[in-house]
Amino acid sequence: EELGPRFVPKYSFENFVVGPSNRFAHAAAMAIAEQPGGNYNPLFVYGGSGLGKTHLLHAVAQHAALLNP
Repeated sequence: EELGPRFVPKYSFENFVVGPSNRFAHAAAMAIAEQPGGNYNPLFVYGGSGLGKTHLLHAVAQHAALLNP
């Protein structure tokens, strides 16, 4: 059995709802996924419960894995 990353498929950039309060977080997460180790390194994600932190982090991991198999 191969052990690899365990992503939650529904937590993707495509399913993330972007609004005025999270636009910067979304853009930073997308930048990290497309160029790991570039800007926003490290990224500190902070916020209340249910605001999308886990969703964004899973989206970063999934997108980065897609671009760098």
